[in-house]
Amino acid sequence: MDTFAARWLRDYPRQREATNLGYAERVAKFAEDFNGVPLAAVTRIKARKWVLDNPGRHKAVRAMF
Repeated sequence: MDTFAARWLRDYPRQREATNLGYAERVAKFAEDFNGVPLAAVTRIKARKWVLDNPGRHKAVRAMF
């Protein structure tokens, strides 16, 4: 997960640079918490629990997925 999150905005940038910066900051916490976990192993249940603990980061992580 951490490698995908690190290159996500480089590979799929948003139109506004401010959006890219904000999303990068918000997604970094998700990447840190799921460091070493394959993307396919992030289940809906695991992702939902994480979002409930990090509600302000939900929009950026949802966009990444």
